[in-house]
Amino acid sequence: MKARELNGKEVIGTEGWKIGRVTDVVLDTGSWQVKALDMELARNVAEEFGMKKLLKSTQIQVKVEDVQGVGDAITLKISKAQLQATLEPKAVQKAELVKEA
Repeated sequence: MKARELNGKEVIGTEGWKIGRVTDVVLDTGSWQVKALDMELARNVAEEFGMKKLLKSTQIQVKVEDVQGVGDAITLKISKAQLQATLEPKAVQKAELVKEA
């Protein structure tokens, strides 16, 4: 599967809830492996996570370790509570990725 084929795919959590859609793929340029998926949260999920009001950005990254499968949609192997616990603003995560490089 090509990385561009992931763009626009719906992301579904373990309980069957729709959390958003993939907007981009984050690559580790050293190994050329996918490191994370950038995604836009669905409005209701962003509001539930408190992101709509506070951060004005509903973009997050989901680590590939949290992905269970890829087909017509991308399914996660973590619960909504676990996903919420891992969230940071995309800008903060990108800054951390730059520091690691």
